Amino acid sequence: MKKVMFFIESLAGGGAEKALVNLLNSLDKNKYETYVYTVTDEDLYQKDVESLCHYRSFLHKKMYEKGGFSKLLFWAGIKFIYHAPVSLVYRLFVKEEFDIEVAYIEGFATKLISSSKNLNSKKYAWVHIDTTKNEYADRSFANMEEQIKTYTKYNRIICVSDTVRDAFIRKYKIDKNIEVIHNLNNTEEIINKAKETLDLPPNESLQMIAIGRLEQQKGFIRLIENLNRIKNRNYSLWILGEGSQRKKLEEKIEEYDLTNNVKLLGFQQNPYKFLFKSDALICSSYAEGYSTVISESLILGVPVFSVECSGVAEQLKEGLFGRIVPNTNENLTEMLRELINDPSIIDRYKQNIAAIPFGSQAVVLQKIERLFDE
Repeated sequence: MKKVMFFIESLAGGGAEKALVNLLNSLDKNKYETYVYTVTDEDLYQKDVESLCHYRSFLHKKMYEKGGFSKLLFWAGIKFIYHAPVSLVYRLFVKEEFDIEVAYIEGFATKLISSSKNLNSKKYAWVHIDTTKNEYADRSFANMEEQIKTYTKYNRIICVSDTVRDAFIRKYKIDKNIEVIHNLNNTEEIINKAKETLDLPPNESLQMIAIGRLEQQKGFIRLIENLNRIKNRNYSLWILGEGSQRKKLEEKIEEYDLTNNVKLLGFQQNPYKFLFKSDALICSSYAEGYSTVISESLILGVPVFSVECSGVAEQLKEGLFGRIVPNTNENLTEMLRELINDPSIIDRYKQNIAAIPFGSQAVVLQKIERLFDE
């Protein structure tokens, strides 16, 4: 049995974190003994991960919650982890040896796993974003040279979509040992959970939904601003997720008198019952890699209306399963206006989704297990 370690900074409610849960749930427990390491604990997907594998965190948020000296120690630990030499951080916090070590997110995770001195372990770096458009990972490195050197230490670099791979090659000029493997979905769980009763009054108008962390990348602020430009308000929009922009979203919704139309429903353990009852999923993101939410929407037969991001064209089969427009406010507004004024445009997308089942998860899992078994 192979010991496989995944490192991801946190288990907050994002697409990469959910994809990791799906992967852990799908891997053969008789072939792989899995471990997940994070910097801090007490996040949204921790219980799911703990039920599927061994879980470790470098620091515990209870230290912070105790206040006083414990809180100071917690912040000192954070500062040390992110500023000390990564080889020292790895040596102090990773006490076990593994056959496979996976940096499951860009940036610090990639830097940390590359510092492993275990010469016998295979090392894989997962890339979930278009690195030319989303530069947060760059902050973990002194310069581009250091970042390129880090990636060359990996046996294989896994990109979650063709567009993510193409962007990676353009940015780092690395074109060897790169493979595209889409994110896994737990199709059976999605379908079963979608059947749960939704305790909300029925909506007679167009029901739209948007799902994701309430952070700048997801573009929810501009989604509200663009809805304000549309006179027809015969629609409802559910936004599922939590994040730092909640207060600003609440203020925008009130400012534009959209309280009867737009509802912030927070993070939902079961988003699928909301998604299944919706007519269309709206993606207003500034950047994506291979959207987990879009995949889940298609599994449930719900068309997607999205601005252009990495992976979207692949997922929507170049517009067969939904509408894709250039990633500008003007195009987003016009797409929303057309949908709200004529919801019947959804019908042909629904028919296409029903006629062509969304991608095989078995094929994706086979690719991952073949990678781990090489």
